[in-house]
Amino acid sequence: MIMSILIVISIISIMIYMFFIAIFLNNIVEHRKSIKQHSLPVSIICSARNEEHNIRRFLDALLIQEYDLNLVQVIIVDDCSEDKTKEILALYKDKFIDYDYFTSEGRETVVSAKKNALTQAISKAKHEIILTSDADCIPAKTWINGVVDTYQNNQSADMVVGFSETNIGQRITSLNKLQKSLFKSIPFYALFEHFDFLTLMFATAASINASLYLSCSGQNLSFKKSSFDSVGGYKPIERYISGDDLHLMQLFKQKKMNIFFANNTSARVKTQAIQSFSKLFNQRARWASNMKYMLSSNFIFFVYLLAVFLVTTLIPILLFWQFSVIVLIFIKIIIDLTFIIHSMKAFRIWDRFSGYGWRSKLNFYSLFFSWTIMQPLYTLIISFLGVFSLFKWKDRKGFEK
Repeated sequence: MIMSILIVISIISIMIYMFFIAIFLNNIVEHRKSIKQHSLPVSIICSARNEEHNIRRFLDALLIQEYDLNLVQVIIVDDCSEDKTKEILALYKDKFIDYDYFTSEGRETVVSAKKNALTQAISKAKHEIILTSDADCIPAKTWINGVVDTYQNNQSADMVVGFSETNIGQRITSLNKLQKSLFKSIPFYALFEHFDFLTLMFATAASINASLYLSCSGQNLSFKKSSFDSVGGYKPIERYISGDDLHLMQLFKQKKMNIFFANNTSARVKTQAIQSFSKLFNQRARWASNMKYMLSSNFIFFVYLLAVFLVTTLIPILLFWQFSVIVLIFIKIIIDLTFIIHSMKAFRIWDRFSGYGWRSKLNFYSLFFSWTIMQPLYTLIISFLGVFSLFKWKDRKGFEK
């Protein structure tokens, strides 16, 4: 009886999963470079804590932007770093035309230190369009223009979400050109993170294009200051230790504001690859901890996440008792493969795995099936850690709420 119920749940879950993937496939937009040069003033905001090894790369990337820097205000808030972050920030004081850096206040009195720091930085923003990123990111030199291009093409936009990926994409391309195995040159945890994050970005873009607004990343996020103020800023979500991006998007959604994805190859950002599986699990557990709040803030997202969880974990587990569910596993593999390849082509990423001979294609399929096999265990671990807030972010533990 129980087995029959579980199989029915599995079938319903795969049907819901297929429904969402069908929506995603129908809403993937082909990405092209934004060729028009724009001239709207913008404020760039970043919160940095103990980022002495990354902040230089971020600021250097801003200095070489293909945008009139007279129109760019840069605000970096040092979130009470204990390393040389603030000293490095001081070195850039005379390199930007409009540059401000300061140390956040009240860090120890709030649940979410990052939201607290960002709130103080946003209060100093002079311009309506605000671009945010993380200190360990490297924006493309066309980043500002690509984001502004989305605002110009969508005058009603209140928020713009951009594409981000880990920084091993170029390494993957180089190895494919040389006809070498990715797995011999790049740690598997870095490859897994890169591939998994790509799939998340594809789903993010498609869901926003479909007006579902399921997720976003603070690595590449922009919004209008007036819109931010009208939803109350981070005040309504200050009790969440993380989610300065996802929960803010849900506030915008609830207020029926207009959210767009930057569907061009210009508005892109790279982030540092993870350094171990334990750090990956910790990061993803932090992200997963926000999901339990989606039941009230975005029910559709909750249904999608539940379907993904059941399809990814329940069906493989049932395989040990009911071999016939292997059909459902094959269905998932086929629809995942279809969605990922279609998305890679639209995002101009498929070129990394095509045109370089059989080895590059073998690298892709090896990566895809490794990711597929790893998913059940990976999903169970991060879900458990996330639900019970068993993670650490910077110097704070998730259960300290």
